[in-house]
Amino acid sequence: AVVSTQSTGNTFLHDSMISVDGYNYLKLHYKFAPIQASIVVDPNMQNDVSKLLDEIFIIFERENIRYEFSDCSQVSSIHEENDKLGTPFSIILSDSTVTEGIVGVRDRNTHFVEPMNFRNLIPFLKQNLSVQAQW
Repeated sequence: AVVSTQSTGNTFLHDSMISVDGYNYLKLHYKFAPIQASIVVDPNMQNDVSKLLDEIFIIFERENIRYEFSDCSQVSSIHEENDKLGTPFSIILSDSTVTEGIVGVRDRNTHFVEPMNFRNLIPFLKQNLSVQAQW
């Protein structure tokens, strides 16, 4: 996506809708995405994550990370919806999040889910959501 500013101050986007193998998604720069991270709970989880979710919400708000919470039985449909909205990252909470402190971080552009220690999540997001980040 290219962001252009006219002399009037209006901003518009060029070529921001991408189609790869028939799969469409909005490719905004991570910094400009309306929602920067979607927090997704694995529907097969056995552990209660309510306290962890409260902690994550507080941290994301403190760090000014725009997020949404998705609680759905179909994780793949959440990813598809996030891609269409241009959400750069999905944070996937699973049983290993509670037992080992590991979250899954899914990148919109690659669709790859990288396991990551929860302690590294905020520095990772802040680095990748900065204006200087490559996309």
